[in-house]
Amino acid sequence: MNRIVIVAIAAVALVTFGCGQEEKTATQVKEAAPKAAEQATPVEEKVSQAVAEVKEQAAIVAEQAESTASAAADAVVTAGQTVKNTATDVASEALEQTASMKEAAGKKLVAAKESTAAIGTEIATTTAAVVASTKEAAVQAKQEVSAAVSTLTTKAAATVESAKKTVSTAVSGGDIPEKVTLDNNYADVSFTHKVHAESFGCQTCHADAAPGPFDLGKEKAHSLCKGCHQKMAAGPTKCTGCHKK
Repeated sequence: MNRIVIVAIAAVALVTFGCGQEEKTATQVKEAAPKAAEQATPVEEKVSQAVAEVKEQAAIVAEQAESTASAAADAVVTAGQTVKNTATDVASEALEQTASMKEAAGKKLVAAKESTAAIGTEIATTTAAVVASTKEAAVQAKQEVSAAVSTLTTKAAATVESAKKTVSTAVSGGDIPEKVTLDNNYADVSFTHKVHAESFGCQTCHADAAPGPFDLGKEKAHSLCKGCHQKMAAGPTKCTGCHKK
């Protein structure tokens, strides 16, 4: 190292002083060399000191970098653990909410089933009551209809019997004419009076009045005679069927 420094100083001196200094003797150069060596020694020491400082700074930087890397690694681990814990908490909360919703849905389903069953029972009960009431009403109506029919039958039988007695009395007295002719402008109407009396009774035409002649206009005659023919599905219903010219 010393040799290199000496050579460098000699070269610098040679360039500085130029060719005009060539007459300097080797002795002078040798005399200047120790001084240059003495001057170079502090430089070497400074270089060594600088290298040591650089190494020291490098060690400090390396230590700081290692510390920073360690802190970063710890931060990553901490963050990962935090994320894991958060995910675990979220998953747990979601499971709890799902279970709660499932339980609530189950309760609602049970309540709906119970409500449906109650409605079904109520409908069945109401239907049974309506059916029973309808049956009772039907039985009662049937009884009432039967009683009414019986009453009407009795009255009808009594009316027929009374008519028969009336006809019989009239026949025995010889008061019922065989045939009756009604004068009419269109054409006279003749009918078998005795047959009608014996078949339907005097009251059918004479009502409650005593048998005998009575006023019989067009409308009343058509309603009485034609209406009866249509009802019984027997006897004429056209004009020429009764009015004979």
